[in-house]
Amino acid sequence: PFVSFKHRKTRLQTQLLRTCQEDMETPQVMGPAQTCMTHCCCLAIQHRDAAPTWMLQATETLEPSCYTKLCFCSCSPEPRRVSTLAQQPELAGLAGVTLQAGDHLTGGSLETLRWANFDSSNLVADLA
Repeated sequence: PFVSFKHRKTRLQTQLLRTCQEDMETPQVMGPAQTCMTHCCCLAIQHRDAAPTWMLQATETLEPSCYTKLCFCSCSPEPRRVSTLAQQPELAGLAGVTLQAGDHLTGGSLETLRWANFDSSNLVADLA
């Protein structure tokens, strides 16, 4: 008789699913080296569940990192302006929180075009 395994999970799949769920529920703890590197080179590490707050509602940038202060002479937060991208019905979803897909360095990270400079005549968004 023909048996379809298409919808049956193997033990390995079940274990991987359980491990992934546990990893998502387990708080990630940074060690001293990661904490130092984050404070010097990055702005902050934020929890993904709070993304709507820190990505979409903040009206100014975070306090600049040591790297940004020293290398770019940017010493204070800057005001954010909502992009005109959100006014384009076909593109409005990009002004929310999106997940980067792919096998590149930032794959799996969150992004938003809410604060991008958007040229509606050429349909080009600039994140810089």
